[in-house]
Amino acid sequence: MNKLFCLAAATMLTLPAFSASFRADLSGSNKVPLSPVENKDAIVLKPMHWVEEPARQFTLTGTAPQECSGDWNEYTFSFKPETDGLIMISFIGNRGNILITNIRLDGKLIDNGKLTVADRKNPKVPQGFYARGAGFEFLPTGGIDGGGAAKTGPEDHLIYQFRAIRDKVYTFTVSARLAQ
Repeated sequence: MNKLFCLAAATMLTLPAFSASFRADLSGSNKVPLSPVENKDAIVLKPMHWVEEPARQFTLTGTAPQECSGDWNEYTFSFKPETDGLIMISFIGNRGNILITNIRLDGKLIDNGKLTVADRKNPKVPQGFYARGAGFEFLPTGGIDGGGAAKTGPEDHLIYQFRAIRDKVYTFTVSARLAQ
């Protein structure tokens, strides 16, 4: 039994420790089919494999290939809706907690993209966003250069919704780092 325990402990020490990475989940609310757009150095988006057809066509997901570090890094992804409609994007810490800020669409900060203003009705969430998960945290001064940030994780999402136009390519860029 003692040998078995030592073998198990040695195996655990040799397994790689996974750190958190940035992930984006997109939904066309079961009405807007979404297509990934290839973009050099961007996150590759694919339909959510865990969603059954025909709903899968309304979804995309992508995880950054590199893990987040303690430094701020930018992550980009692009997609195209096939019809006009509402798109929901969940910004997520995959396998761990990360901080997210400076959300840009086509190179320009979205409204409250620095996450500095709290929602009037729910001050635990940045204005213009939704949150999901008990561990979600809004940090009005936790971002870059005194801006705000959102702490997200596998079950704790920062959610942004917007109305999209058919066949227009949308490119989002987000700054993220490992939450400490």
